Amino acid sequence: MDNVWILVSSSAVIAAIVSSIASYLINKYSQNQAYKNDYYKSIISRRFETYQHIDDIIRALKSTMVDNGKGCHTMFTGGKKEYYQTIVYLHNALTDSMWLSNEMFNELRNLNQLFLNIGDNITDDASSNIAIGKENYSKLGKYRTDIENQFKNDLLEMYDVEKFLETKVILKKLIYEIPNKTSKQ
Repeated sequence: MDNVWILVSSSAVIAAIVSSIASYLINKYSQNQAYKNDYYKSIISRRFETYQHIDDIIRALKSTMVDNGKGCHTMFTGGKKEYYQTIVYLHNALTDSMWLSNEMFNELRNLNQLFLNIGDNITDDASSNIAIGKENYSKLGKYRTDIENQFKNDLLEMYDVEKFLETKVILKKLIYEIPNKTSKQ
């Protein structure tokens, strides 16, 4: 009879120990998952903030007009202020490039390169700016479409934080071609 009590007691102690260890491990795993989920939520939130700047760029590039049968983005219809507001949107997005997909960064870099080529020609004279806008209408439309498509693709994969972090590449050397201001293109 004593052996039965010892067997029952030791089984109960072992079951309690195993149960405690299992509860501890499950609790620890749950805490780690909750921390990971909170971490991923903060990354996604930061990315959404950055992509809001890209949405501003897209909206600015969708605003167009027609002048004598040729298209022109309205950012060219005023003076420097109107033009540079779009540049500010682009600057804000590129400043936070850590939160962009590599593909989106490349699309914005292409747009920035075009703006670098245009920039010094913008004045407070609306008619000369409109001429620049007409000249670059197709290029800007293509860049806007490429950015919009990448924006959609990035939104579809925004939830996949691990993939984003694994593919994130920090460019060690990035060279922008600054147009030579002494020669005409």
